[in-house]
Amino acid sequence: MRHFSRTVRIVLGMSFAITACTTAMGGGITADVGLTPPLDRWIFRTQVRYVERDDDPTGMGREMQMYAVPVVLAYGLRPNVTVIARQIAFHRRMDMPLVDAEVTGLGDFMLMTKWRALRVNRRDYILGIAPVLGVEAPTGDDDFGSDTWDALTGAFLTARRGPLGADLNVEYVLNAIDDRGGGATRPGDALTANLALSYQFTLDRDATLSLWPVLELTYTDVESDRRNGGGVADSGGHLLTAAPGVKFARQSFMLEALVQLPVSEDLNGNQLDRGIGMLAGLRYLF
Repeated sequence: MRHFSRTVRIVLGMSFAITACTTAMGGGITADVGLTPPLDRWIFRTQVRYVERDDDPTGMGREMQMYAVPVVLAYGLRPNVTVIARQIAFHRRMDMPLVDAEVTGLGDFMLMTKWRALRVNRRDYILGIAPVLGVEAPTGDDDFGSDTWDALTGAFLTARRGPLGADLNVEYVLNAIDDRGGGATRPGDALTANLALSYQFTLDRDATLSLWPVLELTYTDVESDRRNGGGVADSGGHLLTAAPGVKFARQSFMLEALVQLPVSEDLNGNQLDRGIGMLAGLRYLF
């Protein structure tokens, strides 16, 4: 089964690193680092995410559809420290001329910490900056895990002025920090920058119901995979997406949804083009 899965990935001619990055990372609605529960409180969050790939440059008619269901828990450890744990389940379908394959499994487990470095609360505006540090353990299944320890670093910036809001999330994933050389493939590092703009509408007098239209812009830059000191063909590249969405909140409960559209992409080699992506989820503070 391991040999078959490896063969399928080679035939597809695409890097899973960029798929995982654009599915599991980002900002705004898609940013887990944006979760900030009060002291000794929890936020539970789950989503269903969908992304497709098509427009095969080889003319073979290859296609891929992937679903991801992340489960996230964020805990207010201290007034200025949040701890976040994330586990993602995947389902992937690959259509090829001679082989159609479906596989389901778990990705690697991620543990992150966010520190509140700056918080300015004024009557007319709010400003916050929070560095982020995380580690991803190689606990996932063969088809969705990287088999290496990976590190994440970055920062989350948020600003509010009246009903207007802006969130900027920048993350850098350093893959294979435990790389000891040899013939194993080292996944390429990934940089993601996401800007999310929103506007809050209060729907009742008590301000217990709110609606936020959201627009997100996400840029992802993934380096080519490395093997034996050289780059791996058909891996890595650049991707820019735009995503209109909406959030609806009632006290401690929130629903969220968006549609992610590719704006520009430059993928190395014969990778499948990024198609439309969709997200629907909920979060609950308890």
